[in-house]
Amino acid sequence: MENKYFKKKSVFVSIMVLGLLGFVQSVFAVDVLKNVALKNDIYFKAICKVQLVYSDKSNRKYIQLSQDNKLTTSIRLPIPDDEVKNFSVDKIEETNTGFKLNVSWGDMYYYYNREFYFCFINKKFYLSEIKVRDKIYDPQKTINKVQKLNKPVPIEKFNIFQYTDKQ
Repeated sequence: MENKYFKKKSVFVSIMVLGLLGFVQSVFAVDVLKNVALKNDIYFKAICKVQLVYSDKSNRKYIQLSQDNKLTTSIRLPIPDDEVKNFSVDKIEETNTGFKLNVSWGDMYYYYNREFYFCFINKKFYLSEIKVRDKIYDPQKTINKVQKLNKPVPIEKFNIFQYTDKQ
């Protein structure tokens, strides 16, 4: 004699397992596009990494910062052309005091470039300086300036969209 309760329960468990497998795949559907290991002595022997990752699920790139293999910060980046025209992460590079993130966007008439400098203070990263290099081709004009922040911004509160308002 067939047990209907057992049959329903096994179908439910199968659906749960398949659902969990789908969830695991969606959580880990990211590609690491750039990986920069920070090796300076200022990190107190912590293993620090800055990564540019792409998430298949959201069709978005992120800058992810990890210390000792634990994700500490994830910075959402603009979707190129949808949110910021031709947005690109050009370079992630270690500096003497932390790292810099170089981004650009625009077109052949209006080109914008920002270098964000993050310094390592008390086991955390802070935005401390921004270098601006903008080119406008009608009339021909180049803007170069350095903005040192009086009060550094903790990387957790850094929102790159605040600095890409020109599109």
